[in-house]
Amino acid sequence: MKTFKWSIPEPRLSQAEKRDHLDYEQNRKENTRSTLRSEHPLYKATAPLLVAINCAIRLSYTTDSVDRISSYLLGFAGLALTAYYMMKFFKIQKVGQMEHSTR
Repeated sequence: MKTFKWSIPEPRLSQAEKRDHLDYEQNRKENTRSTLRSEHPLYKATAPLLVAINCAIRLSYTTDSVDRISSYLLGFAGLALTAYYMMKFFKIQKVGQMEHSTR
C-alpha cells in the first residue's frame, strides 16, 4: 500500500518581506514592557513630582526652620521640573495653545 506525505509548502516571501519580518521579530524581543514605559516622555516628570509630594508631607511634620526652607526649595524645584516636562510634552507656547507631542 502506498502512503502519501503531505506537507504545507513554505510561503515564498520577497526579500523586503523577509527583512520586515526579521526587523519585527528583533524589535519584539528588544522592546520589553519596562523599556517602553521608561521611554515615554512623561516618565521623566514623575520623579520630580514625587519629590514635591514628599516635601509637602515633610512640611506638615517638621518644625525646624532649616528643614522647612529646604523642603520649600526642593518642593518648588520638583514642581517646576514637572511643569517643564509637561509643557515640553504638550508643547505649550502660550496660554490656550496646546499641541500634543508623540516624541
